[in-house]
Amino acid sequence: MNIKCDQCGKAAHKKVGNYRYNESGLDNVYLENIPVYECSCGTSFPSIFRLHRLNELIALTLVEKPALLSGNEIKFLRKNLCLASKVFANKLGVGKTTLSKWENEVQNHSEGNDRLIRAIYIIEKGIKRQDQLKIQKHLENILLKNSNTDYVIIAEKVQDDYAIRYRPVVDSRSEQFPLDVSTTWKYGSTTTSDTILGFGVFAETGKTYIQQKPLVVGTDASLISEGTELHATQTAEI
Repeated sequence: MNIKCDQCGKAAHKKVGNYRYNESGLDNVYLENIPVYECSCGTSFPSIFRLHRLNELIALTLVEKPALLSGNEIKFLRKNLCLASKVFANKLGVGKTTLSKWENEVQNHSEGNDRLIRAIYIIEKGIKRQDQLKIQKHLENILLKNSNTDYVIIAEKVQDDYAIRYRPVVDSRSEQFPLDVSTTWKYGSTTTSDTILGFGVFAETGKTYIQQKPLVVGTDASLISEGTELHATQTAEI
């Protein structure tokens, strides 16, 4: 397939590389070992394999985060459930305005509310009981609080799935890809004890091509799509 640049219409050249996945609505997610198309005009954009699967693995990584969720992370989980703010707020037993303040980090949320957000995500997603227990065991001895440490999520394409690495970083302000991140949690094709939630491989070949433009979660984006939908293009109502 010939991929053309959305900016100038010229053919873009493909290479395998890394990409900062800002379209997710999170600023600390990096994709590794994926096709990236580059144009002579300076535009670049990735081909993201199994986009829906990728977003769900990112969400599961956030559910196990050993610190309070950020506002964007709460929003990511809500949007991954495709729930409007009012609906999600009702499930949490809070007002829509309160939820908005949490998501926009105008107001801090408590550890109890943080755990409730994760629990509702797990229930709404229908995660198997055995996997729920694994998550519960992982979090039961952890005091969730605001952390001064920045974290980065690396999603590496491995065969037909992704391996997720989630680690603290020394300086997340750098625009460069953090290369010194070691593997902590893995999902995907591996079936070893490193796989916390026990997800296997699915035969799926859908790809989504994302034009690299400034995107805001909840707005439309310019996409060349093949069978998948971008997480960041949920309607503004959500």
